[in-house]
Amino acid sequence: MCCIACVTTWAQTDTTSLTPTVYNGFAGGTDGWYMDFQVGGNVLFNQDVNFKSPELSSSYPNGILARNSVGLGASISVGKWVMPYWGLRLQAQGAWWKGACAAESALSRQFDLSQMSSLSDGSLQYDIFYLNPHLDFMLSLASCAQRGWTDSRKVDVIPFAGIGYLYQFDAKGVKASHCLTGHFGLQGKYRLTDLCDLNLEVSTTIMPDSYKEIAGAVRQADLTFTVGVTYNIGGHTFGVGKQSRQKRPVKDTVYVYNHTETIIERGAPVPNGDLAMEARNGHFDQPFQIALIEFAQGNDRPKQDYAVQYYNVAAFLSAYSDAKLRLDAYCDAKTGTMEYNDDLALRRAENVKKILVEQYGIDAGRILLNPIGAREQVYQRNSLNRIVRVTVIK
Repeated sequence: MCCIACVTTWAQTDTTSLTPTVYNGFAGGTDGWYMDFQVGGNVLFNQDVNFKSPELSSSYPNGILARNSVGLGASISVGKWVMPYWGLRLQAQGAWWKGACAAESALSRQFDLSQMSSLSDGSLQYDIFYLNPHLDFMLSLASCAQRGWTDSRKVDVIPFAGIGYLYQFDAKGVKASHCLTGHFGLQGKYRLTDLCDLNLEVSTTIMPDSYKEIAGAVRQADLTFTVGVTYNIGGHTFGVGKQSRQKRPVKDTVYVYNHTETIIERGAPVPNGDLAMEARNGHFDQPFQIALIEFAQGNDRPKQDYAVQYYNVAAFLSAYSDAKLRLDAYCDAKTGTMEYNDDLALRRAENVKKILVEQYGIDAGRILLNPIGAREQVYQRNSLNRIVRVTVIK
């Protein structure tokens, strides 16, 4: 699985000149928080060293009986990716184990034999219901390979390890008990949307040797396998830390106000050079763009690190009282239906307007919303069309 993750990560690396931003800073606020819901099964591997059966002496000359079976399991988790590379989660895992032990083992610990089922080989079957909350350290192999998070990522493989507390309930003659546990495993994730992932998980629980009140002198281990969904509460949003070495995209520099520069991708449909000169002189009869705000796939919240552009927009409106803004909101055509993109574009424009009004004091009456969705595409490359273009109009 680790090899698959590395190969897939390499296959997703953008080798074009327009290298996507790599987010490798810390997540703040609700960013990076997520919830997991999982259901599946588990196998309890156990051997009773006390079981001696004349009928099975040829198969078990040392008096050891293996009795492995499949039970049910489920879990719910709350976690946070502190950085794209690592995070923490608290998982509450509950399961139903089925096992077997010799009658001698059951009697030695005063099990209620009337509550236990007798099997054909003479052993007694028991059921165990338990709850095991544990705190895990999570490591993202894809982020380590890519040196951070990128919006284009689809898959990830996450090894984890942690410690927990297991409480076993009374069931079919088995007494309640508890102990500290170790927990480790591997999780695979496939990104469905920016807020939702599909996950597969395999894990095991380690119990101390002293924890043998369940079935006496029994060697035990378990393997839990689950499938579920991850809801990313804050989306995949991280600050941009120290950038790894990447190819720099070709940029156009457009001066729009007081020699303050706004950087936009080359290939913008509106040539801004002459218009910017007119803007500095106080003349802007034609609309022109002064800022470009990016969004993640399927997300209506702007990406971080656009404070300079918001500030420049506010300064421009302060200098030119008769200017207004038009927020042209776009979506990429390859994601969602036309109706979905219309709604998403409107929410993107509304969120940019909310930031300009609430955080930078711009009069809401000077901002017009123009949700275009996927009906027009600004850039040939699909992923670059998740934007709001801040356009000045007379």
